Amino acid sequence: MPAADAAPALEVLVVDDNPATRYATARVMRAAGFSTQEVATGQEALDQARGSMAAVILDVHLPDIDGFEVCRLLRQASDTARLPVVHLSGAYVQNDDKVRGLDLGADAYMIHPAEPALLVATVRTLVRARTAEDGMRRSEARLREIYDQREDMLAREQAARVAAERLSRSKDELIAVLSHELRTPLNAILT
Repeated sequence: MPAADAAPALEVLVVDDNPATRYATARVMRAAGFSTQEVATGQEALDQARGSMAAVILDVHLPDIDGFEVCRLLRQASDTARLPVVHLSGAYVQNDDKVRGLDLGADAYMIHPAEPALLVATVRTLVRARTAEDGMRRSEARLREIYDQREDMLAREQAARVAAERLSRSKDELIAVLSHELRTPLNAILT
């Protein structure tokens, strides 16, 4: 039984029209510590991927929308554009198929039946890479925010310096006028 404060398992979407293959793939991923959702069609994949998925294992041969198109559509949507996608196909196994899948946005292309350890390692690697990239994006955004705040602070400091210099000149002028006015009556008395 997991500890009460343990992080929830990362969720992987398994998309395959063959129930036995879908079940076997999901079982491998669950044994590796992932939670899974299973769907049989491209449209279901598009609908489910919009959640909090860590990755998608996507068959190419699907009954409604082929996996190539599903991957392309995932890459076009802002909320799924960076979601790791692993094509897993037993039908589209030629190098041209692999190239097409990768060109349309898949992060990896594996042939079914895939070695379970290799599939798990591939998904873990892609999830780690995405997590690192997300961290870098957050750090970059934070650094940009700090830089912008610094620029604003420097602009305010420069404006305050200009205002202080203007006040200092006004003070000097006032002292000069007062000094002159105070000496003028005394000059008449002294002469």
